This record gives sequence, structure tokens and C-alpha cells, in this order.
Amino acid sequence: AGVGDRIGILLPQAPETAIAHVAAYKIGAIAIPLFAITGAGVGDRIGILLPQAPETAIAHVAAYKIGAIAIPLFALFARGGHQRRGRRQAGWHP
Repeated sequence: AGVGDRIGILLPQAPETAIAHVAAYKIGAIAIPLFAITGAGVGDRIGILLPQAPETAIAHVAAYKIGAIAIPLFALFARGGHQRRGRRQAGWHP
């Protein structure tokens, strides 16, 4: 089997529902229009605020496929942490 057939996403709660690399890549292509609606494209930064789940990996794949930069965000960031992280990723340093 090729690399694309290897497990890319493994669901701990349902290990029999593993998603191969190639399937994650194809599913990511489906998510691309969702980013296109917002006008996101090459070089844009996309903040992804999702729990650790297959959808999060798919969102990252979709961002990479359009040439964007995926910025993982977490609900546990301190107040204002998302804004500071976004500015830092954009090259702004106070």
C-alpha cells in the first residue's frame, strides 16, 4: 500500500473508523469552497478554533490546499490571547 492508504486520522473512540491520508486530502478539498466564500486565499492566515477532532485536521488540510496559513486556536487561551496570537502570526510585535 502507498503512503496515501496509510492511516492519517485515527479516532480513539472508534478505531475502526480510521481515515486514510488520501481520504483526508479529498475531504479537505470539499472544505475549500467554505474558505473561498470568505475570500481567503494564498498567504492568508486562517484561525481554526475547533476541538481535537477529524474536522480540525480536515480544516487544516483545506487551508493548506489553498495556500493559506492555518493558525490553531484553543478555547483555553487567556482572554485576548486569540487576538495577540493573530497579531504575532501577522508579524506584529508590540
